[in-house]
This record gives sequence, structure tokens and C-alpha cells, in this order.
Amino acid sequence: MNTKRVTKGLSSLLIAVATYAVFAAPNTYVATTGSDSAPCTLAAPCRTFFRALLVTDSGGRVTALDSGEFGGVVGMVIANSVEITTDNADIRARVTVPSSVSGAVISAPSTGYVIFRNIDFVSQAGADSNVGIHHVTGAFLYVDQCTFSNMDLQSVRAFGGPNSVLLITNSAFFSKAERPAIFLDGVSFPAAAPIAFVDKVHFYGNASAPVLLRNGATAYMTNIAVLPGI
Repeated sequence: MNTKRVTKGLSSLLIAVATYAVFAAPNTYVATTGSDSAPCTLAAPCRTFFRALLVTDSGGRVTALDSGEFGGVVGMVIANSVEITTDNADIRARVTVPSSVSGAVISAPSTGYVIFRNIDFVSQAGADSNVGIHHVTGAFLYVDQCTFSNMDLQSVRAFGGPNSVLLITNSAFFSKAERPAIFLDGVSFPAAAPIAFVDKVHFYGNASAPVLLRNGATAYMTNIAVLPGI
């Protein structure tokens, strides 16, 4: 695992955050016709999730109004509780993840939550050392009706906080054969390691070990299908 390259990617994201002025709102919007110089309102949506998250209140919601790419040059940096979703179930929001970057880095407060719904995390062609969602801190991560395609490291990497909970439902993972799709590690809180609940999920291409658990982390899986790559 190329930890140095992933750490470099995280640093780049945090530096990029400092370049924006932040004026928070409870609900923000993105669209393929939007602009990151816009205020991220329904009438004037932004172009990327990255920009919209910078102007969204803690506990707010970012909504994609149409299907398309919303990852931008860098991934999402999430420092507060938030829901990231689409306007309806027929809309799919894509986040393309380049090398040495995470599609979303979550550094939420100890009681914070993050929800992803109807989001497709896709590795950039030829990319390496990338991760779909990197849950660094926060109490609760919910992933629903999402897909993850061909991340070089893991699709979901979760450390979280003490007794943090990861819930993944109605989702699909298309992974490299030698990589686990989901990685939970309790190294930061061995006496209160993270717990995952995985339900109605399909794993493609990593039949040997779709979920990797370390340092006391636990996973409960129901209605799971582990299938060859497609």
C-alpha cells in the first residue's frame, strides 16, 4: 500500500480548501450546467461537489440536479455532517478519482455523520494509489445505492472514531482481484473499533476477500453476492 502517495493526495485536498471563501447554506446544488463561481443555489448551482461542500452548513445537503461528472480536479473534502445525494433515484452523480487521491475524505467531528446516495465513484483510467471514500474521523457513514469501480487500493477505507458505524446498502463494488473492496481498521481505537453493517451489496472481481478487517474491526453482512468480475 502506497501510504506516502495517498497522504500527499490528502494534503493537496486540504490546501485546495484554503483557496475558497466559505459562506454556508443549509442546502446547496450542483449541475452539469453549473459554475463553481456561482453561489450553489437551486437557481445558480455549482459545478462540483468540492465547491458545494465548502458552502454547505453542517447537517446540510448537497444535491445533484442532473446526471454527470461532479468530481472536479480534486475529490470531496468533508469536515462536517452532510448528505450528498441526487434530486431523484434516476439521476446518477459520478466522481472520477485520479491517482493518489480519495474521491471523498471525511474528517468529521466525533459525533458527525456523512451520507452518500446515488453516487458512482469511478477510478480514472490508469490511476493508482486511489481510494473511493476515506473515512478518517466521524461517528457514522452511510452509503446507499452507490457504485465503486476499479479503485487501486480500496473502495471504502474506514477508520472513523471510537465505536464508529459504517452502513452500506443496495450498492455494488467492481474491484481489482487482489484488493479488498472495504477496509476497516480499529488501529486508532482498538477497544472501540469500527463496526460495519453491509446489506444487499454485490461484490464483483474480488471473491477472495471483499472485506478486510484489522485491529478489532467487525463486519456483519447479509444478502451479499460475491461474483466474478464483469
